This record gives sequence, structure tokens and C-alpha cells, in this order.
Amino acid sequence: MMAEAGTIADIVVASTSAEAPEFTVLLAAVSAADPSVLALLSGTSGPFTVFAPTDAAFTALLEALGVTAEDLLADTDLLNTVLSYHVVPGTFTAEDFVAYLGDTEGVAFATLLGAPLTFNGAMINASNLVATDVVAANGIVHIIDAVLLPPADE
Repeated sequence: MMAEAGTIADIVVASTSAEAPEFTVLLAAVSAADPSVLALLSGTSGPFTVFAPTDAAFTALLEALGVTAEDLLADTDLLNTVLSYHVVPGTFTAEDFVAYLGDTEGVAFATLLGAPLTFNGAMINASNLVATDVVAANGIVHIIDAVLLPPADE
């Protein structure tokens, strides 16, 4: 587990200035979404568990949807929905997920959106956990390789 390093928002921002930035699209999405999303990730109202898609994950999503980043960032309602689906109230480490899983095939965690995410080993829904347990002052971040899309009825 890494040492505590600011808020979840601080971790995302720090990555964008790294030699190999991972979260430039995520930061743009959070910035373009409702201001409450950024306030949530940078505040102390947590703790939260955030599943942070990499830039490669967003690139794959944009290609699959046939839209540009600008198109995605202009749709505030969609951004709010998708970003809320990446946040689970409470702090859950990778070890916690495994403990909750036990002998079952999958365990659901409620998101801020209300729709559940399912952990089934090394995956959340159909996204692989790339890196886990990045500890923040207001929660924990797990890096994933695909953008999580909520069920169509959400």
C-alpha cells in the first residue's frame, strides 16, 4: 500500500503532470462535470472508493462509441452519471474485495449512482484492476483499464 497522498482529486491532478500521465481525460471529465463531482473528490466528506479509468480506457470507449473527447465532455449529464458510477461510498481495499467475495462468483457494491458494481476476482464489472490501493486522505483509488458504464436503466 502506498503512503497517504492528499485527496483523490490531488492524486488525479498529480498524475496529469507525471512523465507518463494516466488520468488527463479523467481530470477533464471531472472538470467538465457538475462542480459537485470535483467537490466530492477533493473534499473531506468521504471516505470513498474510486475506480479511476486510464487515458487508454477513455480512448477505447471513445472509439467504441464513435465520438470525440469533446463530444463526451460536452455532455454534462452523461459525465455526471458515468463518474458517479465509478465511486463507492466507504473505503475498500483490494483485500477487502477478496474478503467480501469469499466463495461466491461475484459481490455487488452500491455506487453513488445507485447502480451496483460487481467484483468477481481481479475485475470490477468487465474492467481489470490495473493497480490497487492508492490511499488518499478521503478514500482510496483503484486504477482500471476500462470505463465503467452503468446499466441502461440508470
